[in-house]
Amino acid sequence: MQILADMEGRGLEDKDFVAMAKKRLRESQQYLETDFKLHVKPISRVADHCLRMALSDKDDQKFATPCTSQNEDSHDHNLICGRCELLKRTLGEIRDHSAQWKISSSKEKAIIQNKILDAEIKILNMRRHQVRTVQKTIEQTNIVEFLADDEVFIVLDFAMKWQPQEGRERQSDFFGKRGYG
Repeated sequence: MQILADMEGRGLEDKDFVAMAKKRLRESQQYLETDFKLHVKPISRVADHCLRMALSDKDDQKFATPCTSQNEDSHDHNLICGRCELLKRTLGEIRDHSAQWKISSSKEKAIIQNKILDAEIKILNMRRHQVRTVQKTIEQTNIVEFLADDEVFIVLDFAMKWQPQEGRERQSDFFGKRGYG
């Protein structure tokens, strides 16, 4: 969004387009952070919501599961999600508009194009993260569902924090604990 504002400030982009693009990007971000995970399913007729398709490797067939195979879960992707399409359309429009910006320095134009590409990659990586989160949740639910009475499921995530044992524990004592890593 900062790139669009900069281009508007330099007179290279229309104020209405910048406002529209910012609004759509905010809406898309909100959708990806909230409702998108609710729409992602192991099998979906919407390509953007199909876990099987999202987690399949297009380049290596050993790591791919086709959605249109000859089994009971076979399905076509014949529906679209308006909110997913809005994001794709907005990114495409920004890319198209940026190609038309009249920037004298080819080096500066390349830098701006790379910033736009980096922003697109970050958005797509956020979407991929949400898809992996849904898959992880499904697998954890399946594991817990089939645990025997004498079994336990422990999750140790590198992002989890150990809580201090004492309310006023010094930072050097907290980070210097033995046996936690």
